[in-house]
Amino acid sequence: MLRFEIGELPQGTRGFRGAADIAFGPKGSVFIADGYGNARVLEYNAKGERVHAWGKAGTGPGEFHLPHGIAQHRGVLYVADRQNGRIQRFTLSGKYLGEWNHLGKTFSISATRDGKLWIGTHPRNVVNEAPGWLVQVDGKTGKVLGYVDSPGLHSVDASKKNAVLADPGRGNLNRVVWFRR
Repeated sequence: MLRFEIGELPQGTRGFRGAADIAFGPKGSVFIADGYGNARVLEYNAKGERVHAWGKAGTGPGEFHLPHGIAQHRGVLYVADRQNGRIQRFTLSGKYLGEWNHLGKTFSISATRDGKLWIGTHPRNVVNEAPGWLVQVDGKTGKVLGYVDSPGLHSVDASKKNAVLADPGRGNLNRVVWFRR
């Protein structure tokens, strides 16, 4: 088991300050949405060594205001940029590919084997504990394929058989919402 520790950091770099989510990439790589105190994505290799970091606070491409959820599918990294209300898409090396800003305030994201994404979201300009939706979108186009009303926004995970588990987050402690066909 790898354990990520701050240890000795190069001058000018910061340690984790509220990492929100992780995604696994090829060859044992790990991507971390370090969003609560930092506004960045970090990549570590299978040995636990930092490979790359990108992002800063802001609203432009590759900038974040609380990168909260992260998922990887077939070489595309999807980052739920919560307070900016968008999903940003990157290559695994951090090259900006575009964004979808039609999905509301995006909290969480999970990719299924077939390239569909499940996103926990709710309307912008409402409190974070407000009810919202679990939205299924096409991973290539961002087109909404369906949704279900849900209190489960804070984190979401899709199983191999496309059952979806959601954590409602703060205010809904000790509760997980399970959606299955």
